[in-house]
Amino acid sequence: MHTVLIFGSIARGEATATSDLDLAVIAPPEWDGRSELEDMVRTRLGNDCDVLVFTEAEFTRLARDGEPVVSDILRDGAALIGTKPRMRAGDA
Repeated sequence: MHTVLIFGSIARGEATATSDLDLAVIAPPEWDGRSELEDMVRTRLGNDCDVLVFTEAEFTRLARDGEPVVSDILRDGAALIGTKPRMRAGDA
């Protein structure tokens, strides 16, 4: 796992006690820790967790194409592990 970003209502400061935790993971294609990460968050925090997994190439392509969820991640996300990508949605 290279990068873990939190995004969504928690990252924007709009969350409630029952809000789910939205995470984006940028990782090598062989990374398979999604279920484990979701379970760990549920166990430790008691909130649901939704994890989106991208390879670096996928994330870059989707950002370039202006994919809405990736645009949200770039605009509102904060890095928990690694560094937040610096590209903006629509960048070539």
